[in-house]
Amino acid sequence: AAARNLEKGGLAMLYTVMMSTSQRPIRTALDACVRESARGPVVIHCQKGKDRTGVLSMLLQKSLGESDADIIQAYGLSGKLLGGEDAAAIRDGSNPGTSSSSGMVDWSHFRGSPPSAMEDTLKWICQRYGSVENYMDVISFTSEQRNILSERI
Repeated sequence: AAARNLEKGGLAMLYTVMMSTSQRPIRTALDACVRESARGPVVIHCQKGKDRTGVLSMLLQKSLGESDADIIQAYGLSGKLLGGEDAAAIRDGSNPGTSSSSGMVDWSHFRGSPPSAMEDTLKWICQRYGSVENYMDVISFTSEQRNILSERI
């Protein structure tokens, strides 16, 4: 039932679950970006560069004062750059993969990077925490750390 609920909620639910349950790793990644930015540009990535990376990028972009509209647009652009099955699914509008009746998640529900996924994630953060900045305060990524990033860019 949990797997079907996650599939139904799509990317936005995946991101909100990630942000709710992985606050320490998210904070650790943000701390690493602050630390490494002292040496120059920081490159972040993961397998597809849109889920964990998308959430981290959104938090970094908000730290730098970017608007929700710009963040949503940038996230949506990443779909065109995805390779493999994601690129084919975006190109032809298909959603390859098989529906699973077992407890396993059918990850085909999470292909691409539709702007609505980031838009819904940002709405969730504002409903739950009041703002993205408040979420970052909750995970102890302080305004001082956010200011360090702004000064280095």
